Amino acid sequence: MSWYPKNIIIGLILLAVLAVALSTAVNVGRGVAVGVGAALLYAIVDVMFSINPAAWRRRDQAAGK
Repeated sequence: MSWYPKNIIIGLILLAVLAVALSTAVNVGRGVAVGVGAALLYAIVDVMFSINPAAWRRRDQAAGK
């Protein structure tokens, strides 16, 4: 096999590796976005239940106070 077909094969392999790397980067980016969204949602719900007086009243009523 001469050098020319080897370069084409190596180029195709590198192109496939690039495609996999880009796909992984997109998945990681999407995962980071979902993780940040979940953290924000958790913080909102946590603040709502820890500061909201209605939630405290319901908890106190359930405890019999």
